[in-house]
Amino acid sequence: MLQEHLPISTSDSPRSSKRAVQRLRAAGGGWSAALAIGASAACAPGTARPPFHPLPQAVIDTLSGSPEVVIREVQARITDEGVGVRTFEVVDGFLETDWVTIVPEENGGAHLEPHERVVRFRFWADPVVGQRAKLTSEVVHRRTLDPSLPERLVEIMVPPDHDARKILERVLGAVRQQFGQAGEGVS
Repeated sequence: MLQEHLPISTSDSPRSSKRAVQRLRAAGGGWSAALAIGASAACAPGTARPPFHPLPQAVIDTLSGSPEVVIREVQARITDEGVGVRTFEVVDGFLETDWVTIVPEENGGAHLEPHERVVRFRFWADPVVGQRAKLTSEVVHRRTLDPSLPERLVEIMVPPDHDARKILERVLGAVRQQFGQAGEGVS
């Protein structure tokens, strides 16, 4: 069972950076400060993907389907599980869910600390030669709730026996069944 949980922080978009420059200039903050903020906005990649890579423990599948079609299927399957989607970009091949609280099934997750029950799913779909997609999937929780640290630095992959991992495996199982592993026939 899932409970919706609001994110602790969100990243700034290029649009909000432009507004910051305009506010700084209007307040008399000077051109050098405005230029520094503008330069950082100019470096924004214009993508929904985060500025970090998946964790090394992420699950990787190569599927027989384009990244666009695969990420759409992932979106359908994760929402079927009752998980809200925060960011979904077909062109970028990226999906990130809201932070959700996992309510343990029976007593299996009774040993989890409260912050270990709040998780986020992320999926990256990248092209591979021959109309295939590499799907990289992670489900993370925060190892600590220290607001002074950047969010990504405190995220770790949930352990294999975590209830969120079971949700991830159900989603990936359905996607694998739909598209088949590369090199296999699609079922």
